[in-house]
This record gives sequence, C-alpha cells and structure tokens, in this order.
Amino acid sequence: PAPIKNKWSLKNRQRKANTATWTPPPPPTPSQLAANEVSGKLAVAKSGLEDLKQEKSKIERYWVSRQNFDFGPNNVFLPLAGRCFTDRGSRWHYKACFFDTATQSEPHGANTVTLGVWKGFNKDYTEAIFHNGDLCAGVGQRSFTLKLVCGEEVKIWGGEEPATCVYTATMSTPAACKHDDLNREQQQLAALEAFEAEIRAEIEAERAKKAAAGGSDRSEL
Repeated sequence: PAPIKNKWSLKNRQRKANTATWTPPPPPTPSQLAANEVSGKLAVAKSGLEDLKQEKSKIERYWVSRQNFDFGPNNVFLPLAGRCFTDRGSRWHYKACFFDTATQSEPHGANTVTLGVWKGFNKDYTEAIFHNGDLCAGVGQRSFTLKLVCGEEVKIWGGEEPATCVYTATMSTPAACKHDDLNREQQQLAALEAFEAEIRAEIEAERAKKAAAGGSDRSEL
C-alpha cells in the first residue's frame, strides 16, 4: 500500500524552508538615518508651530479683545481663558472651557451634548454661567452653572443634573480666593508651621536628654 503522507510534517518542512531562506533587512544607510532624524525634527517643529498658533489665537480672542470679556477683578480669571477642565467622577463627563462652552459626554466621547455657551460670572464671581445649550425636549435649552470655590488645585467635581436639563458642578481655583480666604489659608498655614516647629523642638530635646544620659553612664564607668 502507498504510504500515508502526514500533512503536518509537510507544513513543518515548508515552515523550516521559509525560515531558512529569510534574511534580515540591511541596516539603514547614513542617508536614511539622516532623513529619519530630519523627519523627527520636522514633526517636533510642526507640533510646536501648532501650539504657537493656538496660543496666538487665544491671545487674539481673549487679550487683544479683552473689553468683550469680564475676567473678574484685576483680570484674575484671565489665566483660565481658553483652558478646559473635566469632571470624570460619574457616568457622565462634564467639561467646561472657560469663556467658551460646556459639554456633557459619555466616557468614550459618545453622545456629546452642549450644555451651554459662555454667558459670564454672577455678581460676586462665585459662579461661572453657561447658557443657550442644546435643546431639551419639553424644557428648552440646556444650561450649566459652575460653582467657584477657593482652592490651590484647579479641578472640577460633583457634576450633576439637579433639575431636568439644568446642570451644575463645583470648581476649585486660586482665582476664586478672596482676601478673607487668603487670610484664613495663611492663618492655617502659620498654625501648621508653629505646630511643626513645636514637634521638632520636642524631638531635639528628647535627643539631647538621651545624649546626656548616655554621657553620664560612660563617666561612671
């Protein structure tokens, strides 16, 4: 009888044959290396140029035409112009871009809706208000209010919808710190520093006491 061919052994022989004929690619030539280096530098330059264009756009929109915006007392909120901050603490992400727009979206960017466009601050600059957002069935246009509180770190949290298509969140920023807030922070800092100094003094006194006790023990010997 004719021998039975093993198809797996045939495939293995073919694989070995293919492996045996494979040769590594030649190393890049000096001209190719130089071209890669130039290409990398060009990509970095393009990225830097794009950043400069965006910065120029911000300057033209917010600083040159700053009479069209209220940046708060002494332009304290100007550093936030054109910057966006996102609360990712719930099912929905709330994104606020100062002096521009506010949006709500799902974590992967799906179903994004505009909650409002920039309206301005309330009278005492404790809220940033966005209005005229996307239409909400039976209610009208959406709105978003950002409550501003004093804080060292700039961040947003607590995004929610307390009423149908009316959204709120809280944002901490040094720009929201008033004179009384700063005084209170400074007093707390001074109290902490005084407590730290007291603890350090107690530690040093304890070390000196132990050192003195060790010296007297050696003198008795």
